[in-house]
Amino acid sequence: MLDTSWRCVNAGLHRQAVDTAERAVAVRRSLARKAPAAHLPDLASALSWLGACYSGAGRVREAMEAALEAVERYLALYAQDPAAHLGGLAAAGLGLSHHSTEAGMLPGALRAAQVTVTSYRKLAEDSDADHRVGLAKALNNLSAVLHAQHQTEQAREYADEALAIHRELAAGKPAAHGGDLTVLLHNQSILQTLSDPDGRPSAQALRTAHDAVVEYRRLAAVNQAAYEPPYAQMLNTYAGLLTLAEAPGALQAADEAVTIYRRLAAENPQAHSLTCARILLTYAEVHLEARESVPQVLEAVDEAIDIYGSLPDGASEAFYLIYMQLAAQFKAKALELLDRHEEAGHVWAVVDEIARARAELPPDAPSTS
Repeated sequence: MLDTSWRCVNAGLHRQAVDTAERAVAVRRSLARKAPAAHLPDLASALSWLGACYSGAGRVREAMEAALEAVERYLALYAQDPAAHLGGLAAAGLGLSHHSTEAGMLPGALRAAQVTVTSYRKLAEDSDADHRVGLAKALNNLSAVLHAQHQTEQAREYADEALAIHRELAAGKPAAHGGDLTVLLHNQSILQTLSDPDGRPSAQALRTAHDAVVEYRRLAAVNQAAYEPPYAQMLNTYAGLLTLAEAPGALQAADEAVTIYRRLAAENPQAHSLTCARILLTYAEVHLEARESVPQVLEAVDEAIDIYGSLPDGASEAFYLIYMQLAAQFKAKALELLDRHEEAGHVWAVVDEIARARAELPPDAPSTS
């Protein structure tokens, strides 16, 4: 059943993948009750996969719950036989960190990411390629969590280490590791920009982002269901970097990214709406900077506001307040460019209300600014 679920994910059939993974977990849970020693490892593995399937379907809360149970199961197994279950624990921890980040639960995500890196470092001591891939993914994930918490220098260090591992692996087996390398190039382009003193993308950051766009386009041509979403996300990143660099091509990249994600979100709102909202905001920012297509910007911002107004179960409202504030700011600016100043004034008042709400959050509340 898990093989069937994997094939569904690879084909972009996320709902069918969830159904199959849920059945697999139910079967293994029943078997584990009758013979724990024989079937608990399979249950833990199935729970990890179920969390990934829930995430792909946009079911954030269930993804976290499945991943947390998987980690708890693996911790118990690891206590009995560390050598046999360290790999499972590491993979489950990686999933929990990823799903916690999706939900805006950054403190929990950071703890899980740190434990996962430690686990994969132990595994990678044997130089096995699969374990080194796992370590690189864990390092990349930890970098992303630190980036979200504005610890840019630490994030860059871990991203550099992950990239070095994947470059070495991809040099030896490009077909096996090229896709993973592309993910690292995506994150590296962002971190290279954030590490620049004036916040402007360097030529190196733009080249890195361009390389990632080209590679994702190639992968999406081979497997559209699996790689079109990350291709559009990379286009979105590239559009933002080009805008910061005042370089040509930003409008075209933003247009293509938003076209793809509008279609993906229409086909599967639960899986793609939140990412679509973020891409709509980049589209708005890029076009406002160029003072182009302002009526379309207004439509895009209203779409994003509608999405953020109905967050999925398990998503942290505090985490998304900054996006609501950005959306309102872009809407006010678009209205001003259209000479609709009275309406813009009302929207600026909403911006102030959201800013006050964010200021009243506890110090450890998740934030993206």
